[in-house]
Amino acid sequence: MKQLFNTRGTTYRTLKLKDLDLNDEQKLSWLAKENMLVKRPVIEYSNNKVLCAFNEDIYTKELL
Repeated sequence: MKQLFNTRGTTYRTLKLKDLDLNDEQKLSWLAKENMLVKRPVIEYSNNKVLCAFNEDIYTKELL
């Protein structure tokens, strides 16, 4: 959940979600309601592997 849930964006701050101290189930519920809380990009590649958010080192290792 930590890799998928965007805690640095304006939506997170605007909704004041930090104050709610959400558990994983609550975070999942918020992800379903507010798509801007999903870290981007989300890339699905070989054998159903998924990368969330941009990290050049990981992208280079996994995709090249």
